[in-house]
Amino acid sequence: MARRGNGEGNVRQRPSGTWEASVSFDGHRFYVRRNSQAEARRALAELKQQHAAAELVAPSRVTVAQHLATWTEANTENWRPRTVVGYEGIIRNYLLPVWGSRKLQSLSAADIAQQYGRWQKAGVGARTLAIIHARLHRALRQAVLWGVIPRNPADSVEPPRSVYRRPELWTVEQTRKFVASLDGTEWHGTLAALMLGGGLRLGEAMGLRWTDIDFDSAVVSVARTRTVVRRRFVEGEPKTPAAMRAVTLPAFSLAVLRQWRKVQSARRLVSGPEWLGESRIVTLPDGRTPSGTQASYWLDDRTAAVELPRLRNHDLRHLSASLALAAGITLPDVSRRLGHANPAVTAGTYAHCLERSDQHVADAIGRAVGV
Repeated sequence: MARRGNGEGNVRQRPSGTWEASVSFDGHRFYVRRNSQAEARRALAELKQQHAAAELVAPSRVTVAQHLATWTEANTENWRPRTVVGYEGIIRNYLLPVWGSRKLQSLSAADIAQQYGRWQKAGVGARTLAIIHARLHRALRQAVLWGVIPRNPADSVEPPRSVYRRPELWTVEQTRKFVASLDGTEWHGTLAALMLGGGLRLGEAMGLRWTDIDFDSAVVSVARTRTVVRRRFVEGEPKTPAAMRAVTLPAFSLAVLRQWRKVQSARRLVSGPEWLGESRIVTLPDGRTPSGTQASYWLDDRTAAVELPRLRNHDLRHLSASLALAAGITLPDVSRRLGHANPAVTAGTYAHCLERSDQHVADAIGRAVGV
């Protein structure tokens, strides 16, 4: 039997008794095997429909592991160092063990959904599952753009729900007690004054240099972050353009910083050429940058000493924003101070601070209608 032309296709029975549908498009021949002739004809029709909708891709033996390796290599220079490490961890610990040797084109939405269920039963948390889904979805979206798969199977999977648990922050009275305990005799008091007073992220505070502070105007300029990547400190630009900002510090933060500048200057003079901190503000006695773990240990010790509930480092930033919103500062102003991409991000994170009584709105409506 002569082979039919491009796009026509044919159906034949194989020696094994199964039926095979095949069709050629653009120099590639596609095969589908089914148990009956009718099923094979329907499969042939589906192939033609997929081609017409530009959803048919050439057969590929690329595995999930191969695609993920190509994807990460292609994007490493575009991602922040911590992003690369985070992606590599998800790929290594979750994606490769279950799908690494699997052909990418065979991965289905049902496979993904079932594996999410298995991970949940194994105790993987909702937040981790949400991160896995986001990383997998992004990798598969790239495979679609590269023409390796016709569609993203993760699009058809309900992402695991991640429930944000709002930290229990201190009251105004408790915060005052904590602030009263701060001084500039050590680096950790300075770090807390920057994060609580300025609403800075930990990496932003660690990256500050003395030249970033104008004591006359009480303004600190956030221009870089300093974070740990693979046990080494890496400096870079903030994650979004909005994060590069100027923040006015309250009086208590400035007082701590002035005291710390004198203490650090004396230590630097004693250290001489052995000083390792350049002009960074938050430093250990020898000039090195403290780690996030060291900062957490100090905060635990300080809160215990003043008999306050435990908070994480990042909660000091949350506390700063919550206090501002509770005092009536507008959402856009707080958003700009925090360096959020837009006020919607701030509203989503601090919705609990915006839940005020709307009795004044009801009163205004009543007055308008004369009731």
